[in-house]
Amino acid sequence: YPQSGIGTVIRVDTTRNIRTREPMTYITPHVDIRQEPGWNHLVNGKWVRHTRGPLYMDPYPLSKSTFLVAYNPDKPWADPKAYGLYLLSESGAHSQIYRDPEISCWQPYPLRPRKTPPVLRSVRDAELAKKNLAVCTVQNVHFGMEGIKQGEVKYLRIMEQVPRPWDARRFWDPRNRLNNHTRLISSRSVLAAKVMYGVVPVEADGSAHFLVPADRCIYFQALDENYMELQRERTYVNYRPGEKRSCVGCHETPNNSPPSRTRMALALKRPPSKPGPQPGDRTAARAIHYPTDVQPVLDKYCLRCHGASNPKAKLDLTGALTTHFSRSYENITRRRLVKTFDEGSDWGGTPYAPPKSVGSHASRFITQVRKGCTGNDRKLPLADFVRLATWVDANAQYYGTYYGRKNIRFKDHPNFRPVPTFAQAISTVCPTPMDKR
Repeated sequence: YPQSGIGTVIRVDTTRNIRTREPMTYITPHVDIRQEPGWNHLVNGKWVRHTRGPLYMDPYPLSKSTFLVAYNPDKPWADPKAYGLYLLSESGAHSQIYRDPEISCWQPYPLRPRKTPPVLRSVRDAELAKKNLAVCTVQNVHFGMEGIKQGEVKYLRIMEQVPRPWDARRFWDPRNRLNNHTRLISSRSVLAAKVMYGVVPVEADGSAHFLVPADRCIYFQALDENYMELQRERTYVNYRPGEKRSCVGCHETPNNSPPSRTRMALALKRPPSKPGPQPGDRTAARAIHYPTDVQPVLDKYCLRCHGASNPKAKLDLTGALTTHFSRSYENITRRRLVKTFDEGSDWGGTPYAPPKSVGSHASRFITQVRKGCTGNDRKLPLADFVRLATWVDANAQYYGTYYGRKNIRFKDHPNFRPVPTFAQAISTVCPTPMDKR
């Protein structure tokens, strides 16, 4: 949660199952974070939510049970004088070490002589670094994916979760809160915009060897032969320029060792793959934008039965604009026809999700598209189907960019709902001058 790094102190035992709360020991069990904004405090046996202390930040372990910490006993969380430096014990004892009367103190760190750490020789590939690329190798993508047969994964889709930059804030429209923060990408599912860099092949033995962009928030989707997501990486990795990184499989834990093999992975017998386009795409890298990716497919194949006038199943799939999105998008998402993660929810934790539990394989919308509709014998071409599946697997976002005026009251403005290029979608700088936003 975005509580500015302030909250409770937790010790993590990485030898235990990191997919559960088992490794977590609360050093300060009277403080917790369960939603945003604010903090939860245990007061007289009851949990109370407020924005005052006790609050903690910057714990530094002196031992397994003793910590240096910045601590605010009872002041508002943003009080510039609230935090002092304390010694905190596992038993809950607090001992003040230093407090400045005029300003908070942060990042306690013991000053003591230390040996200069060794400087290791860089192993990064200089030529790759010049191109701002890195290399990733997967030994067997099927390892760690229960229920997925060997050979079922045919491709990896390379995705980026684009950080929301300050330049995306609607400083010119402060009253429109929905369009100003969380909901400017989707109606309920997406907190951060996604873009794709293309797909790379997975060999028969499950191995993959490919190039990835450096210094981006990259995650992968394991795809079947129909370019449908089987499993999604729910964290991202920032590959450094020229870095070469490998993993055992998909969703294995750090304690898993690779299975023994007598032969070199097939993918390592060739140069790393360059991400390529999916069927129907002119380029490998592109933005994912509902009005240009999904709506044209619906217009072409679905409106005969699902138009604005007396639509079948009362499902209107027209592209008529709504306050922030469109009629078809809101009908699909509000009726839960696509299975997504709610990235903006306040539910506690992110438990491991088995393969096919979200995305295109788990969505009624895609199931119906594959099955076909009674009375409609038009077969959906692979390129159009892949567009729909890719959108669902991108967590069903509406906009492919943070930028532009999205509220329908700005429909006559030149910057109303612009169609983004890939470069604009990943940029931290708005492509429109401030006076024209």
